[in-house]
Amino acid sequence: MLRPLKIKAFGDVHNGHSSTPTIKISEEIRECFPYGKDAAGTDILVLDGDWYDKLLPNNHQDAIDTEVTMYYLLRYCKDHDIVFCIVDGTPLHDAGQIQKFLHINKEAKIDAEVILVDTIDIVYISKYDVNVLFVPDRPRTTPQETFSIVQEKLKQHNIEQVDFAIMHGCFQYQLPELAPDHKHNEEDYENIVKGPIIIGHIHKHSSKGKIIAPGSFSRLTHGEEEPKGYIEVILQPSGEFKAKFIENKRCEYVYGYFDFRTFLCGKKCSLFVWENFY
Repeated sequence: MLRPLKIKAFGDVHNGHSSTPTIKISEEIRECFPYGKDAAGTDILVLDGDWYDKLLPNNHQDAIDTEVTMYYLLRYCKDHDIVFCIVDGTPLHDAGQIQKFLHINKEAKIDAEVILVDTIDIVYISKYDVNVLFVPDRPRTTPQETFSIVQEKLKQHNIEQVDFAIMHGCFQYQLPELAPDHKHNEEDYENIVKGPIIIGHIHKHSSKGKIIAPGSFSRLTHGEEEPKGYIEVILQPSGEFKAKFIENKRCEYVYGYFDFRTFLCGKKCSLFVWENFY
């Protein structure tokens, strides 16, 4: 690595979600990633998967709004000389549509530096002299088989460690209630990644050791009352890094509920109400 790098990472955006409007998410993205001095100091923008919530027909307004936001992010990266690194998310969500970033970048002649990876791979970014590991949520193999492929990639590149990793999936600590054979092993990846391990899929922001999960960018459903946003990482050539969570303050929706048991009993209905209740 030639010098310290500033990395911004977000994901689990879920454009086309049935509850939180796509146009609202678009406004939040523009608010969190505006043009200006801060953008000019950013080296790498990471999208850690699940840009889409589901497969959308091309004539759906959410599809149109999503593509406008894609154009904005590509233009943002081009105009501020930012490398845009994208890992494919869950097939049920991204459904191949995330490839539109490459199509828009080419056909609109934006020519941003985009690295989009939909299979396990290591990519060398010569501009910064860094090796980046990408682990998408496919192929749908066991964590052990996935890590075996990662080890083969290290051998192919004749390296023992990468500088940082971008993944979509989950680690043992994130969902302790699930059987271990459905989750990545923390120690495996900490041993082969010098710096941060950025992982999407679980919507709650968390960190453990080198692992950083930005969580979902916006609030999408019940049980997600915690702050939403993205992370900013300053990565040193040694692999040491400092990371901070930056809240998406335009994320105003909070989902409440009715207690229909009291309602049906003819008693006062329990209703939790917040501003912008949706």
